[in-house]
Amino acid sequence: MAREADTESNRPIGSGGTRDPNNRLETPDEDNGAFYPTYPTSTPQADALRQQWLANAAPASPTLTALEPQDMRFASDMELTAYIQSNYGYFASFLNDPEMKSVLFEAARDKWDEGRLYARVTQTAWWQNTSAAGRTWQKLQAEDPAEARRQVAQTAATIQNRARSLGLPMSSGQIASLAQTATENGWTDTQVVDNLVKGINWNTLEGGDLTASRDTVKEIGGDYLVKLSDSTAQDYAVKIASGEMSAQGVQSIMLKQAKARFGWMAEELDQGATVKDFFAPIRDTIARELEMAPEDVDMMDPKWLSLMETTGDDGKLRASTLNEAMLGARRKPEWQRTNRATELTANVSTMIGNLFGRSAV
Repeated sequence: MAREADTESNRPIGSGGTRDPNNRLETPDEDNGAFYPTYPTSTPQADALRQQWLANAAPASPTLTALEPQDMRFASDMELTAYIQSNYGYFASFLNDPEMKSVLFEAARDKWDEGRLYARVTQTAWWQNTSAAGRTWQKLQAEDPAEARRQVAQTAATIQNRARSLGLPMSSGQIASLAQTATENGWTDTQVVDNLVKGINWNTLEGGDLTASRDTVKEIGGDYLVKLSDSTAQDYAVKIASGEMSAQGVQSIMLKQAKARFGWMAEELDQGATVKDFFAPIRDTIARELEMAPEDVDMMDPKWLSLMETTGDDGKLRASTLNEAMLGARRKPEWQRTNRATELTANVSTMIGNLFGRSAV
């Protein structure tokens, strides 16, 4: 005689099993004769029926854990949480995330191995929206919080020293906050500097590498007669501080700009001279004629630069000769007020007076 099949659990009814009024298969416990219900899957309905059965069970009935120590399908949230903490390592720290909690509970009920769990976790929004460095940091926090704190403290010390060298005033709170973010995201030194100088107020700098680099950039520009704005010089200074650029890189840029402006000087520039080096003797001649300090003759001022280069007979620009520069300086209004001009004027007057047999007035 064929045994009747249970359509819900797909288990036959025979010796050792009966149905209760709700058409559930009840299995006897061989030790004390108690019955407990068996459900095929874990669903909200099945969980509710299980809780109802437990509530109506006799006080002497054994617990589900005692009856089915290996079956997690009908385990309580507390039992699932304990299983996750024991078997899934740092993933247990994500139980507060609703999506991750759902995945972890499903894994615990079916006793997934780590490979299957990992494959499923990579499909979650948490995984896809968290960087590799961020996931590594969260793992460290869960498994070794003391080491995580040590790394943050080490990063904070590095940031404090870097800020001082750059001349950036920072409070302890700002340093701590930036250190936490930098450690969590695995920032490089370049990224740290980029965030240190973000929104920097140059008026509050306390000396340091940034202002020194800015001044150096301007000096390099001056050597090649390239006038840089404060903004451009500051941008270059930040890149030098972060390692994205070097002073040599800035010099290379200025050299190209100079060769584009003073093409007739390209050969000398390629040999290592700067524009200022090339024009220095001409500038000194102008300064001497006008009785000025050489540094007061600004080569970037068109007023003086026009005396340093001229157009040749072929229609091309070239450097002025020293004699051309001297004559050009004497045509400037400033020359009339020089001692040399007064002396030459007096000498001419005397010469004219002598020529006509009378003294010049």
